[in-house]
Amino acid sequence: MKKPDATTVIESNRFKEIVWPLPVNELLYVGRATHTKLRRKGIFTIIGNLANTDPELLRFWLGKMGVVLWQFANGLDTSISFFRFLVLLILLQ
Repeated sequence: MKKPDATTVIESNRFKEIVWPLPVNELLYVGRATHTKLRRKGIFTIIGNLANTDPELLRFWLGKMGVVLWQFANGLDTSISFFRFLVLLILLQ
């Protein structure tokens, strides 16, 4: 996965395999307070939990950031900052 310039490329067909097993608090913008709220709702991982939760339910619990987190968990965000975050996260593991 690592390229010569230390950039990690996550192909769309491997996104779920690589990102979904991570704990939900590893996701960008999930701080202490959000992590606590998600844990109370039984959401512990990106796989199956956050990614498969109804985005409108997340909006109800967390406001508009709930939908943003759902998009991140499903690989629907294409911002550079999110992908840089994923690269750093994977490199640090």
